[in-house]
Amino acid sequence: MSFVPRGVIEEHAFTAQYDKLLHAYPRLADVKIALDWTLARNPTIGQPIVGNYYILKTSPIGLTPSFRVLYQIVANPGDIALVAIAAEEIDPEE
Repeated sequence: MSFVPRGVIEEHAFTAQYDKLLHAYPRLADVKIALDWTLARNPTIGQPIVGNYYILKTSPIGLTPSFRVLYQIVANPGDIALVAIAAEEIDPEE
């Protein structure tokens, strides 16, 4: 049996939030590439919350904070829907 990655799609709210965050954090584009790749191959990697919804927290790198991403595994056709994204504040003490 061969592995077929799932498709990753963006809901409108996610896209609007992502576009705003991208202006503040240009490296978010790199985070998004990694997020899409990871979720397409391992959709249950996030923390399950309710139903087919999950939250995945990324790791901060340098001046790019961590992000919390809400996503849903869509039963039919089996895609991943990115629902929302939010940045976490960078703690200057860390």
